Amino acid sequence: MINTENPYTSVGTGVSDFLDKVDLNSNKLYPMTPLGDGIEYLSLDDSLTIGQNGEIAGRSWSDDLCYGTGTLYLTGLTTGGLWGFIEGLKNPNVSKNFNIRLNTLLNSITRRGPFVGNSCGIIGLYYNSINAIITAQRGVKDSYGSIGAAALSGLLFKATAGPRSAIISSAICAGTVGTYHFILKAWEASNEKDTKIGVSEQQDQTSEKAFA
Repeated sequence: MINTENPYTSVGTGVSDFLDKVDLNSNKLYPMTPLGDGIEYLSLDDSLTIGQNGEIAGRSWSDDLCYGTGTLYLTGLTTGGLWGFIEGLKNPNVSKNFNIRLNTLLNSITRRGPFVGNSCGIIGLYYNSINAIITAQRGVKDSYGSIGAAALSGLLFKATAGPRSAIISSAICAGTVGTYHFILKAWEASNEKDTKIGVSEQQDQTSEKAFA
């Protein structure tokens, strides 16, 4: 005789039934996990830097120093290498011999790449160090401190080349960071506006359904 009983009738109707049967008591989980007498909660340090909008900074000054300097160095190394590559291709004095042409191209890349990479790395080191000091003194991390740190970094980077070069370098660094923050704020404002429009449209649709 064929058994026509559904083998799944004894199983719960959904995930909620399964979760109701699961006991997540920490005392019972203790043999499997090092919870001690119970669950320990993380506490936020009062010395954490608070951002302009009340958010907690995600990285410490040492993290910013390492990540920022490394990122700028790699960016400068890549940009300088590309500059040297294009310069080597456009060199009119290069021989038609492939080996000589390749050697000239590699020399151009290795001349420009490390130079730009080291310069960007030094500026990044100055910028993140000064920005950390400014943030610690002001107690807030915002675009004004970043632009000021960039201006001082450019000034310090070209301090030995004369006042004119130092001022130009300072203006370039401050302008670059200022442009970055301007684009970032514009992008955040656009996302916030789109979110508000979406919420407003959803509320209008809900109101129309309620009066329908």
